[in-house]
Amino acid sequence: MQVIRLGLRDAAVTGRPVGPRSATALVDRYNLLHSPERVQQLLESISENESLRERFLDERLVAGIEANC
Repeated sequence: MQVIRLGLRDAAVTGRPVGPRSATALVDRYNLLHSPERVQQLLESISENESLRERFLDERLVAGIEANC
């Protein structure tokens, strides 16, 4: 679940959509144990299912983003 939250937070910070390119960047940036392909699958699952995505979105996800801009 943290991988999905990282993807959503990264998208919020960068303004880029969650997608295949972000999977490899997330694995590299955060030294994730998951393969880029697995991360991509997880991110696709939330991009295709709005109700599932909504479960990951909360105030803590984007806390501090505006303060750092």
